[in-house]
Amino acid sequence: MAKAQFEHARSRLFKVNDWSDLGFFTAKFELYDPNLIHSSTLLELGSYIKIIFPLGMPENWVRVTEIYTDDSKAYFIVHPMSNPLEDSPYEVAHFLQEKASSIFKVAIEGTRVYGYEIGRNEVINNTGTKAGNRKFINTLMAWGGWLGMQRYQWGKLTSYFVRTEPLLTKT
Repeated sequence: MAKAQFEHARSRLFKVNDWSDLGFFTAKFELYDPNLIHSSTLLELGSYIKIIFPLGMPENWVRVTEIYTDDSKAYFIVHPMSNPLEDSPYEVAHFLQEKASSIFKVAIEGTRVYGYEIGRNEVINNTGTKAGNRKFINTLMAWGGWLGMQRYQWGKLTSYFVRTEPLLTKT
């Protein structure tokens, strides 16, 4: 049963467009393939993800830089980047600097399946040319995330990865 739940979690992990609308006050995610075509297929190396936060916050962009999967874990890593649909290569369209990363991961350990979002090198993108005209809003978004919104968003998402309801039938 746990192996089937892990396979289900792995499937959900890589179907980024299905991450949207996980409940009240959560972000919307749009997957673009490496050629910048809005995609409904599975994520691949070089894919882009547009993240649209609630309350009219500016969209944020990340790019998939690594994908890994085996019999006990699956993950991918993203880094903030400039909006690939605009001609702004010097401005990072994310509230964190480009050196930040997020690892989205599912793993099976024994009979338990786990979902993770692991943030690394999370420094606010609010100085210099990379922040562009988003210095103030990037500061607000980062502080809002650190004050609880990030835990709420990623908690909803990682619970969605490992949710078992679709696999279990009640008799």
